[in-house]
Amino acid sequence: PQDIDRHYVPAQLMHPLAADSSQLAAIMAAAEGHDFVLIGPPGTGKSQTISNMIAQCLANGKTVLFVAEKTAALDVVYRRLCQNGLGDVCLELHSHSAERSKFYAQLQKSWQSSGKTETGDWIKVNDRLKIRRDELNDYVAALHAVDSSGWTVFRGMGVAVRYRDLEAPLLDWDHSVQIDAQKLEALQNLIDEIALTFRASTPHPALQSITKTNWSASWENDLLRTVDSVIPSVSALQAPLQNFVSGIGLEVSDDYSLEMYNRLHILAGTLQEAAREKLRIIFDKDFSSLLEQAGKLKKEITAFQIAQSAINATYEPESISRIPLDELDFQWRQANASFWPMSFFARRKVRKLLQSYAASGAADPEKDLPQIRLMQKYLTNITNNPLANRTAHWNGLQTDVGELTSFLQRAHRVRDTIVEFDQATNSQNTVLSRLAPIIIDAATEHPLLTAAQALLASNDQFIQSCTGFREIAGGNLFAKEESLLIGSTLATLEAIKANRTELKRWVAWSAIKE
Repeated sequence: PQDIDRHYVPAQLMHPLAADSSQLAAIMAAAEGHDFVLIGPPGTGKSQTISNMIAQCLANGKTVLFVAEKTAALDVVYRRLCQNGLGDVCLELHSHSAERSKFYAQLQKSWQSSGKTETGDWIKVNDRLKIRRDELNDYVAALHAVDSSGWTVFRGMGVAVRYRDLEAPLLDWDHSVQIDAQKLEALQNLIDEIALTFRASTPHPALQSITKTNWSASWENDLLRTVDSVIPSVSALQAPLQNFVSGIGLEVSDDYSLEMYNRLHILAGTLQEAAREKLRIIFDKDFSSLLEQAGKLKKEITAFQIAQSAINATYEPESISRIPLDELDFQWRQANASFWPMSFFARRKVRKLLQSYAASGAADPEKDLPQIRLMQKYLTNITNNPLANRTAHWNGLQTDVGELTSFLQRAHRVRDTIVEFDQATNSQNTVLSRLAPIIIDAATEHPLLTAAQALLASNDQFIQSCTGFREIAGGNLFAKEESLLIGSTLATLEAIKANRTELKRWVAWSAIKE
Protein backbone atom coordinates (compact mmCIF):
# COMPACT_ATOMS: atom_id res chain seq x y z
CA PRO A 1 0.00 0.00 0.00
CA GLN A 2 2.78 2.46 0.79
CA ASP A 3 4.10 2.18 -2.78
CA ILE A 4 0.83 3.04 -4.54
CA ASP A 5 1.76 6.69 -5.14
CA ARG A 6 5.15 5.72 -6.57
CA HIS A 7 3.75 3.13 -9.00
CA TYR A 8 0.70 4.96 -10.34
CA VAL A 9 -0.13 8.48 -11.41
CA PRO A 10 -3.60 9.81 -10.45
CA ALA A 11 -4.93 9.47 -14.01
CA GLN A 12 -4.42 5.68 -13.80
CA LEU A 13 -6.64 5.33 -10.72
CA MET A 14 -10.30 5.06 -11.77
CA HIS A 15 -12.22 4.38 -8.58
CA PRO A 16 -15.44 6.40 -8.17
CA LEU A 17 -15.78 5.56 -4.47
CA ALA A 18 -13.42 6.52 -1.65
CA ALA A 19 -10.58 4.10 -0.95
CA ASP A 20 -7.60 3.97 1.39
CA SER A 21 -4.15 2.73 0.41
CA SER A 22 -4.81 -0.92 1.31
CA GLN A 23 -8.04 -0.91 -0.72
CA LEU A 24 -6.23 0.77 -3.62
CA ALA A 25 -3.64 -2.02 -3.54
CA ALA A 26 -6.42 -4.61 -3.92
CA ILE A 27 -8.12 -2.59 -6.69
CA MET A 28 -4.94 -2.30 -8.77
CA ALA A 29 -4.03 -5.96 -8.14
CA ALA A 30 -7.39 -6.97 -9.61
CA ALA A 31 -6.95 -4.64 -12.58
CA GLU A 32 -3.54 -6.18 -13.28
CA GLY A 33 -4.97 -9.73 -13.21
CA HIS A 34 -3.54 -10.99 -9.92
CA ASP A 35 -5.27 -13.68 -7.92
CA PHE A 36 -5.99 -12.95 -4.25
CA VAL A 37 -8.56 -13.30 -1.49
CA LEU A 38 -10.03 -10.15 0.04
CA ILE A 39 -10.95 -10.75 3.68
CA GLY A 40 -12.59 -8.38 6.12
CA PRO A 41 -15.29 -8.24 8.78
CA PRO A 42 -18.69 -6.69 8.02
CA GLY A 43 -18.70 -2.93 7.53
CA THR A 44 -15.05 -2.61 6.46
CA GLY A 45 -15.82 -1.61 2.87
CA LYS A 46 -15.59 -4.89 0.93
CA SER A 47 -18.59 -4.09 -1.31
CA GLN A 48 -17.20 -0.61 -1.89
CA THR A 49 -13.82 -2.08 -2.81
CA ILE A 50 -15.44 -4.57 -5.22
CA SER A 51 -17.33 -1.71 -6.88
CA ASN A 52 -14.03 0.14 -7.31
CA MET A 53 -12.37 -3.01 -8.71
CA ILE A 54 -15.09 -3.33 -11.37
CA ALA A 55 -14.77 0.37 -12.28
CA GLN A 56 -10.97 0.11 -12.52
CA CYS A 57 -11.11 -3.02 -14.69
CA LEU A 58 -13.67 -1.39 -17.00
CA ALA A 59 -11.41 1.66 -17.29
CA ASN A 60 -8.58 -0.69 -18.28
CA GLY A 61 -10.75 -2.16 -21.09
CA LYS A 62 -11.62 -5.43 -19.35
CA THR A 63 -14.91 -7.27 -18.99
CA VAL A 64 -15.89 -8.31 -15.47
CA LEU A 65 -18.14 -11.16 -14.36
CA PHE A 66 -19.26 -10.62 -10.79
CA VAL A 67 -20.99 -13.54 -9.04
CA ALA A 68 -22.12 -13.89 -5.45
CA GLU A 69 -23.82 -16.48 -3.32
CA LYS A 70 -26.43 -13.97 -2.21
CA THR A 71 -28.47 -11.71 -4.45
CA ALA A 72 -28.23 -8.93 -1.84
CA ALA A 73 -24.48 -8.65 -2.44
CA LEU A 74 -25.05 -8.30 -6.18
CA ASP A 75 -27.71 -5.66 -5.62
CA VAL A 76 -25.44 -3.59 -3.34
CA VAL A 77 -22.60 -3.51 -5.86
CA TYR A 78 -24.96 -2.83 -8.79
CA ARG A 79 -26.65 0.01 -6.91
CA ARG A 80 -23.33 1.67 -6.13
CA LEU A 81 -22.20 1.41 -9.73
CA CYS A 82 -25.49 2.94 -10.90
CA GLN A 83 -25.16 5.80 -8.38
CA ASN A 84 -21.78 6.66 -9.89
CA GLY A 85 -22.82 6.63 -13.55
CA LEU A 86 -21.79 3.07 -14.41
CA GLY A 87 -25.25 1.48 -14.59
CA ASP A 88 -25.24 1.55 -18.40
CA VAL A 89 -22.27 -0.82 -18.58
CA CYS A 90 -23.87 -3.45 -16.33
CA LEU A 91 -26.04 -6.41 -17.36
CA GLU A 92 -28.15 -8.17 -14.72
CA LEU A 93 -28.04 -11.93 -15.34
CA HIS A 94 -28.71 -13.25 -11.86
CA SER A 95 -32.54 -13.17 -11.86
CA HIS A 96 -34.47 -16.37 -12.78
CA SER A 97 -37.38 -14.23 -13.88
CA ALA A 98 -35.34 -11.97 -16.16
CA GLU A 99 -37.20 -11.25 -19.37
CA ARG A 100 -35.50 -11.41 -22.75
CA SER A 101 -36.94 -7.98 -23.69
CA LYS A 102 -35.45 -6.40 -20.57
CA PHE A 103 -32.09 -7.98 -21.32
CA TYR A 104 -32.14 -6.56 -24.86
CA ALA A 105 -33.20 -3.16 -23.49
CA GLN A 106 -30.13 -3.11 -21.24
CA LEU A 107 -27.90 -4.02 -24.17
CA GLN A 108 -29.43 -1.25 -26.29
CA LYS A 109 -28.99 1.34 -23.54
CA SER A 110 -25.39 0.30 -23.04
CA TRP A 111 -24.72 0.49 -26.77
CA GLN A 112 -26.28 3.94 -27.11
CA SER A 113 -24.41 5.38 -24.12
CA SER A 114 -21.02 4.21 -25.36
CA GLY A 115 -18.94 6.57 -27.41
CA LYS A 116 -15.93 8.79 -27.39
CA THR A 117 -15.75 11.18 -24.44
CA GLU A 118 -13.75 14.38 -23.92
CA THR A 119 -10.70 13.71 -21.72
CA GLY A 120 -9.15 17.21 -21.60
CA ASP A 121 -10.58 18.20 -18.22
CA TRP A 122 -9.75 14.79 -16.79
CA ILE A 123 -6.09 15.20 -17.75
CA LYS A 124 -5.87 18.74 -16.33
CA VAL A 125 -7.47 17.79 -13.03
CA ASN A 126 -5.22 14.77 -12.61
CA ASP A 127 -2.11 16.77 -13.46
CA ARG A 128 -2.97 19.21 -10.66
CA LEU A 129 -3.80 16.32 -8.37
CA LYS A 130 -0.41 14.71 -9.03
CA ILE A 131 1.41 17.92 -8.12
CA ARG A 132 -0.53 18.28 -4.87
CA ARG A 133 -0.15 14.57 -4.04
CA ASP A 134 3.62 14.73 -4.57
CA GLU A 135 3.84 17.82 -2.35
CA LEU A 136 1.99 16.02 0.44
CA ASN A 137 4.17 12.94 0.04
CA ASP A 138 7.30 15.10 0.21
CA TYR A 139 5.97 16.70 3.39
CA VAL A 140 5.34 13.30 4.98
CA ALA A 141 8.78 12.09 3.86
CA ALA A 142 10.39 15.15 5.46
CA LEU A 143 8.49 14.55 8.70
CA HIS A 144 9.81 11.01 8.93
CA ALA A 145 13.31 11.54 7.53
CA VAL A 146 15.99 10.49 10.02
CA ASP A 147 18.67 13.15 10.49
CA SER A 148 22.21 12.81 11.83
CA SER A 149 20.97 12.71 15.44
CA GLY A 150 18.83 9.63 14.76
CA TRP A 151 15.61 11.58 15.32
CA THR A 152 12.83 12.54 12.96
CA VAL A 153 10.82 15.75 12.95
CA PHE A 154 7.70 13.71 13.66
CA ARG A 155 9.27 12.19 16.75
CA GLY A 156 10.46 15.58 17.98
CA MET A 157 7.01 17.10 17.51
CA GLY A 158 5.43 14.21 19.35
CA VAL A 159 7.74 14.60 22.36
CA ALA A 160 7.18 18.37 22.42
CA VAL A 161 3.39 17.98 22.34
CA ARG A 162 3.37 15.16 24.88
CA TYR A 163 5.36 17.12 27.48
CA ARG A 164 4.19 20.64 26.62
CA ASP A 165 2.50 21.12 30.01
CA LEU A 166 5.64 20.29 31.99
CA GLU A 167 7.67 23.25 33.25
CA ALA A 168 11.23 23.26 31.93
CA PRO A 169 14.12 25.44 33.13
CA LEU A 170 15.46 28.10 30.80
CA LEU A 171 18.82 26.89 29.48
CA ASP A 172 21.04 29.44 27.79
CA TRP A 173 22.31 27.13 25.05
CA ASP A 174 22.88 27.75 21.37
CA HIS A 175 19.66 27.28 19.40
CA SER A 176 21.18 25.03 16.74
CA VAL A 177 19.33 22.25 14.95
CA GLN A 178 22.57 20.75 13.58
CA ILE A 179 23.08 18.02 16.19
CA ASP A 180 24.67 14.67 15.40
CA ALA A 181 24.22 11.48 17.41
CA GLN A 182 27.39 12.08 19.45
CA LYS A 183 26.38 15.61 20.43
CA LEU A 184 22.85 14.46 21.24
CA GLU A 185 24.23 11.82 23.58
CA ALA A 186 26.44 14.42 25.25
CA LEU A 187 23.46 16.73 25.73
CA GLN A 188 21.38 13.91 27.19
CA ASN A 189 24.17 13.09 29.66
CA LEU A 190 24.38 16.76 30.59
CA ILE A 191 20.63 16.90 31.13
CA ASP A 192 20.89 13.90 33.44
CA GLU A 193 23.59 15.72 35.42
CA ILE A 194 21.48 18.87 35.57
CA ALA A 195 18.50 16.84 36.77
CA LEU A 196 20.56 15.33 39.60
CA THR A 197 21.76 18.78 40.64
CA PHE A 198 18.25 20.23 40.42
CA ARG A 199 16.81 17.42 42.57
CA ALA A 200 19.46 18.10 45.20
CA SER A 201 18.14 21.64 45.69
CA THR A 202 14.74 23.25 46.05
CA PRO A 203 15.54 26.78 44.86
CA HIS A 204 13.29 29.68 45.78
CA PRO A 205 11.99 31.62 42.74
CA ALA A 206 13.72 34.74 44.08
CA LEU A 207 17.11 33.15 43.36
CA GLN A 208 16.41 33.48 39.64
CA SER A 209 17.63 37.07 39.93
CA ILE A 210 21.10 35.63 40.61
CA THR A 211 22.93 34.45 37.48
CA LYS A 212 26.53 34.30 38.68
CA THR A 213 28.24 30.96 38.12
CA ASN A 214 31.24 31.26 40.48
CA TRP A 215 30.47 30.93 44.17
CA SER A 216 32.78 31.94 47.00
CA ALA A 217 32.26 32.90 50.62
CA SER A 218 33.41 36.47 49.96
CA TRP A 219 31.02 36.77 47.00
CA GLU A 220 28.12 35.56 49.15
CA ASN A 221 28.96 38.13 51.85
CA ASP A 222 29.14 40.91 49.25
CA LEU A 223 25.78 39.83 47.85
CA LEU A 224 24.06 39.89 51.25
CA ARG A 225 25.58 43.30 52.09
CA THR A 226 24.30 44.62 48.77
CA VAL A 227 20.84 43.22 49.50
CA ASP A 228 20.84 45.05 52.85
CA SER A 229 21.78 48.29 51.10
CA VAL A 230 19.07 47.97 48.46
CA ILE A 231 16.18 47.43 50.89
CA PRO A 232 16.16 51.02 52.30
CA SER A 233 16.26 52.56 48.80
CA VAL A 234 13.24 50.47 47.79
CA SER A 235 11.28 51.42 50.90
CA ALA A 236 12.21 55.08 50.39
CA LEU A 237 10.31 55.11 47.09
CA GLN A 238 6.87 54.82 48.66
CA ALA A 239 6.43 58.29 50.19
CA PRO A 240 7.66 60.29 47.14
CA LEU A 241 5.51 58.11 44.88
CA GLN A 242 2.40 58.71 46.95
CA ASN A 243 3.06 62.46 47.22
CA PHE A 244 3.49 62.81 43.46
CA VAL A 245 0.43 60.68 42.67
CA SER A 246 -1.63 62.77 45.08
CA GLY A 247 -0.29 65.97 43.52
CA ILE A 248 -1.39 65.02 40.01
CA GLY A 249 -4.89 64.18 41.24
CA LEU A 250 -4.88 60.36 41.04
CA GLU A 251 -5.93 57.88 43.69
CA VAL A 252 -3.09 57.09 46.09
CA SER A 253 -2.09 53.45 46.59
CA ASP A 254 0.39 51.63 48.81
CA ASP A 255 2.20 50.21 45.80
CA TYR A 256 2.31 50.47 42.01
CA SER A 257 3.14 48.15 39.14
CA LEU A 258 6.48 48.50 37.41
CA GLU A 259 4.62 49.72 34.31
CA MET A 260 2.80 52.44 36.27
CA TYR A 261 5.98 53.41 38.10
CA ASN A 262 7.79 53.91 34.81
CA ARG A 263 4.96 56.14 33.58
CA LEU A 264 5.08 58.22 36.77
CA HIS A 265 8.86 58.52 36.56
CA ILE A 266 8.70 59.72 32.94
CA LEU A 267 5.96 62.21 33.84
CA ALA A 268 8.00 63.58 36.75
CA GLY A 269 11.04 64.04 34.50
CA THR A 270 8.91 65.75 31.86
CA LEU A 271 7.46 68.11 34.46
CA GLN A 272 10.94 69.05 35.64
CA GLU A 273 11.95 69.78 32.04
CA ALA A 274 8.78 71.83 31.45
CA ALA A 275 9.47 74.03 34.48
CA ARG A 276 12.62 75.44 32.87
CA GLU A 277 10.66 77.56 30.36
CA LYS A 278 7.11 78.71 29.81
CA LEU A 279 5.27 76.26 27.60
CA ARG A 280 1.86 77.92 27.54
CA ILE A 281 1.86 77.31 23.79
CA ILE A 282 1.03 73.59 24.20
CA PHE A 283 -2.50 74.58 25.21
CA ASP A 284 -3.13 76.47 21.93
CA LYS A 285 -5.81 74.88 19.77
CA ASP A 286 -3.57 74.95 16.68
CA PHE A 287 -0.45 73.74 18.49
CA SER A 288 -0.17 70.59 16.39
CA SER A 289 0.42 72.67 13.23
CA LEU A 290 3.06 75.03 14.64
CA LEU A 291 6.07 72.86 13.78
CA GLU A 292 4.91 72.93 10.17
CA GLN A 293 4.57 76.72 10.41
CA ALA A 294 8.15 76.94 11.68
CA GLY A 295 9.26 75.20 8.50
CA LYS A 296 7.31 77.69 6.39
CA LEU A 297 8.80 80.58 8.37
CA LYS A 298 12.31 79.35 7.63
CA LYS A 299 11.55 79.21 3.90
CA GLU A 300 10.12 82.77 3.91
CA ILE A 301 13.11 84.21 5.78
CA THR A 302 15.54 82.43 3.46
CA ALA A 303 13.67 83.70 0.39
CA PHE A 304 13.73 87.27 1.79
CA GLN A 305 17.48 87.07 2.35
CA ILE A 306 18.03 85.79 -1.21
CA ALA A 307 16.03 88.70 -2.65
CA GLN A 308 17.88 91.16 -0.42
CA SER A 309 21.27 89.87 -1.53
CA ALA A 310 20.32 90.39 -5.20
CA ILE A 311 20.48 94.24 -4.89
CA ASN A 312 23.26 96.62 -3.91
CA ALA A 313 21.25 98.99 -1.71
CA THR A 314 20.24 98.03 1.82
CA TYR A 315 16.64 98.56 2.90
CA GLU A 316 15.51 98.11 6.48
CA PRO A 317 12.42 95.91 6.92
CA GLU A 318 10.47 98.87 8.33
CA SER A 319 11.31 100.94 5.24
CA ILE A 320 10.46 98.16 2.80
CA SER A 321 6.88 98.00 3.99
CA ARG A 322 6.51 101.81 3.49
CA ILE A 323 7.85 101.96 -0.07
CA PRO A 324 5.01 102.94 -2.51
CA LEU A 325 6.06 100.21 -4.86
CA ASP A 326 3.23 100.44 -7.38
CA GLU A 327 3.63 104.22 -7.71
CA LEU A 328 7.40 104.03 -8.17
CA ASP A 329 7.08 101.18 -10.63
CA PHE A 330 4.55 103.17 -12.70
CA GLN A 331 6.76 106.29 -12.71
CA TRP A 332 9.80 104.26 -13.67
CA ARG A 333 8.04 102.68 -16.63
CA GLN A 334 6.76 106.09 -17.75
CA ALA A 335 10.26 107.52 -17.50
CA ASN A 336 11.65 104.70 -19.61
CA ALA A 337 8.94 105.34 -22.19
CA SER A 338 9.63 109.10 -22.42
CA PHE A 339 12.00 110.81 -24.88
CA TRP A 340 15.26 112.33 -23.86
CA PRO A 341 15.82 114.61 -21.94
CA MET A 342 12.48 114.13 -20.17
CA SER A 343 13.32 110.48 -19.56
CA PHE A 344 16.62 111.44 -17.91
CA PHE A 345 14.98 113.78 -15.40
CA ALA A 346 12.08 111.40 -14.71
CA ARG A 347 14.40 108.46 -14.02
CA ARG A 348 16.55 110.61 -11.75
CA LYS A 349 13.44 111.62 -9.79
CA VAL A 350 12.39 107.99 -9.23
CA ARG A 351 15.94 106.97 -8.31
CA LYS A 352 16.17 109.85 -5.82
CA LEU A 353 12.84 108.93 -4.20
CA LEU A 354 13.82 105.24 -3.90
CA GLN A 355 17.20 106.27 -2.47
CA SER A 356 15.39 108.01 0.38
CA TYR A 357 14.20 104.59 1.63
CA ALA A 358 17.63 102.94 1.43
CA ALA A 359 19.75 102.74 4.57
CA SER A 360 22.96 102.40 2.57
CA GLY A 361 24.19 101.70 -0.94
CA ALA A 362 23.04 103.13 -4.27
CA ALA A 363 19.41 102.53 -5.22
CA ASP A 364 18.79 101.15 -8.69
CA PRO A 365 15.05 101.13 -9.57
CA GLU A 366 15.57 98.82 -12.54
CA LYS A 367 17.15 96.18 -10.35
CA ASP A 368 15.67 96.96 -6.94
CA LEU A 369 11.96 97.31 -7.61
CA PRO A 370 11.30 93.61 -8.58
CA GLN A 371 13.27 92.40 -5.56
CA ILE A 372 11.54 94.86 -3.23
CA ARG A 373 8.20 93.52 -4.43
CA LEU A 374 9.32 90.02 -3.46
CA MET A 375 10.64 91.23 -0.11
CA GLN A 376 7.33 92.94 0.66
CA LYS A 377 5.53 89.66 -0.08
CA TYR A 378 7.86 87.64 2.15
CA LEU A 379 7.61 90.22 4.95
CA THR A 380 3.82 90.04 4.83
CA ASN A 381 3.92 86.24 5.04
CA ILE A 382 6.37 86.37 7.94
CA THR A 383 4.27 88.92 9.82
CA ASN A 384 1.11 86.85 9.31
CA ASN A 385 2.72 83.55 10.31
CA PRO A 386 0.69 81.89 13.13
CA LEU A 387 3.86 81.81 15.24
CA ALA A 388 4.13 85.62 15.27
CA ASN A 389 4.46 86.88 18.86
CA ARG A 390 3.35 83.50 20.28
CA THR A 391 6.63 82.78 22.07
CA ALA A 392 9.63 84.63 23.42
CA HIS A 393 11.63 83.13 20.56
CA TRP A 394 9.79 85.25 17.97
CA ASN A 395 11.77 88.15 16.52
CA GLY A 396 10.20 88.68 13.14
CA LEU A 397 12.70 88.57 10.32
CA GLN A 398 15.51 88.04 12.84
CA THR A 399 13.89 84.97 14.41
CA ASP A 400 16.32 82.12 15.11
CA VAL A 401 14.20 79.43 13.46
CA GLY A 402 16.49 76.64 14.67
CA GLU A 403 16.04 77.67 18.30
CA LEU A 404 12.30 78.19 17.76
CA THR A 405 12.00 74.69 16.25
CA SER A 406 13.90 73.15 19.17
CA PHE A 407 11.54 74.93 21.57
CA LEU A 408 8.50 73.58 19.73
CA GLN A 409 9.96 70.06 19.72
CA ARG A 410 10.49 70.25 23.48
CA ALA A 411 6.92 71.44 23.86
CA HIS A 412 5.68 68.53 21.73
CA ARG A 413 7.56 66.03 23.91
CA VAL A 414 5.98 67.48 27.04
CA ARG A 415 2.49 67.50 25.55
CA ASP A 416 2.81 63.96 24.11
CA THR A 417 4.01 62.58 27.45
CA ILE A 418 1.10 64.16 29.32
CA VAL A 419 -1.47 63.03 26.75
CA GLU A 420 -0.12 59.45 26.74
CA PHE A 421 -0.20 59.36 30.54
CA ASP A 422 -3.74 60.75 30.53
CA GLN A 423 -4.89 58.07 28.10
CA ALA A 424 -3.08 55.23 29.89
CA THR A 425 -4.54 56.14 33.29
CA ASN A 426 -7.94 57.31 31.99
CA SER A 427 -7.58 60.43 34.15
CA GLN A 428 -9.81 62.54 31.87
CA ASN A 429 -7.51 65.60 31.85
CA THR A 430 -7.21 65.64 35.65
CA VAL A 431 -3.44 65.31 35.40
CA LEU A 432 -3.21 67.99 32.72
CA SER A 433 -5.13 70.49 34.85
CA ARG A 434 -2.77 69.86 37.81
CA LEU A 435 0.32 70.33 35.66
CA ALA A 436 -0.95 73.43 33.86
CA PRO A 437 0.29 76.08 36.38
CA ILE A 438 3.86 74.79 36.13
CA ILE A 439 3.76 74.49 32.34
CA ILE A 440 2.18 77.89 31.72
CA ASP A 441 4.22 80.01 34.14
CA ALA A 442 7.34 77.86 34.71
CA ALA A 443 6.53 77.91 38.43
CA THR A 444 9.77 76.57 39.87
CA GLU A 445 8.50 76.77 43.46
CA HIS A 446 5.26 74.87 42.88
CA PRO A 447 4.65 72.03 45.42
CA LEU A 448 3.94 69.54 42.63
CA LEU A 449 7.31 70.27 41.05
CA THR A 450 8.94 69.73 44.44
CA ALA A 451 7.17 66.35 44.69
CA ALA A 452 8.37 65.42 41.19
CA GLN A 453 11.96 66.32 42.06
CA ALA A 454 11.76 64.25 45.26
CA LEU A 455 10.53 61.25 43.25
CA LEU A 456 13.35 61.65 40.72
CA ALA A 457 15.93 61.86 43.51
CA SER A 458 14.56 58.72 45.19
CA ASN A 459 14.56 56.95 41.85
CA ASP A 460 18.21 57.85 41.25
CA GLN A 461 19.14 56.29 44.60
CA PHE A 462 16.99 53.25 43.84
CA ILE A 463 18.56 52.71 40.42
CA GLN A 464 22.05 53.16 41.84
CA SER A 465 21.48 50.50 44.50
CA CYS A 466 19.87 48.12 41.98
CA THR A 467 22.85 48.59 39.67
CA GLY A 468 25.11 47.57 42.55
CA PHE A 469 23.00 44.45 43.05
CA ARG A 470 23.18 43.58 39.36
CA GLU A 471 26.98 43.90 39.37
CA ILE A 472 27.21 41.39 42.23
CA ALA A 473 24.32 39.04 41.40
CA GLY A 474 24.37 39.28 37.61
CA GLY A 475 20.57 39.38 37.34
CA ASN A 476 17.80 41.93 37.59
CA LEU A 477 15.65 42.60 40.64
CA PHE A 478 12.70 43.92 38.69
CA ALA A 479 9.74 41.60 38.27
CA LYS A 480 7.18 41.59 35.48
CA GLU A 481 5.64 44.92 34.50
CA GLU A 482 2.31 44.00 36.06
CA SER A 483 3.91 43.07 39.41
CA LEU A 484 3.87 45.56 42.28
CA LEU A 485 7.27 47.24 42.24
CA ILE A 486 7.95 47.88 45.92
CA GLY A 487 6.28 44.75 47.29
CA SER A 488 7.76 42.29 44.79
CA THR A 489 11.25 43.79 45.00
CA LEU A 490 11.28 43.73 48.81
CA ALA A 491 9.93 40.17 48.77
CA THR A 492 12.72 39.10 46.41
CA LEU A 493 15.40 40.71 48.58
CA GLU A 494 14.04 39.19 51.80
CA ALA A 495 13.76 35.77 50.12
CA ILE A 496 17.41 35.92 49.06
CA LYS A 497 18.43 36.59 52.65
CA ALA A 498 16.16 33.84 53.98
CA ASN A 499 17.55 31.30 51.49
CA ARG A 500 21.25 32.08 51.83
CA THR A 501 21.96 28.40 52.52
CA GLU A 502 20.73 27.60 49.00
CA LEU A 503 23.01 30.12 47.29
CA LYS A 504 25.92 27.74 46.75
CA ARG A 505 23.73 25.03 45.18
CA TRP A 506 21.89 27.61 43.07
CA VAL A 507 25.17 28.98 41.68
CA ALA A 508 26.29 25.42 40.88
CA TRP A 509 22.99 24.85 39.09
CA SER A 510 23.48 28.07 37.10
CA ALA A 511 26.99 26.97 36.13
CA ILE A 512 25.72 23.63 34.80
CA LYS A 513 23.01 25.38 32.76
CA GLU A 514 25.67 27.36 30.94
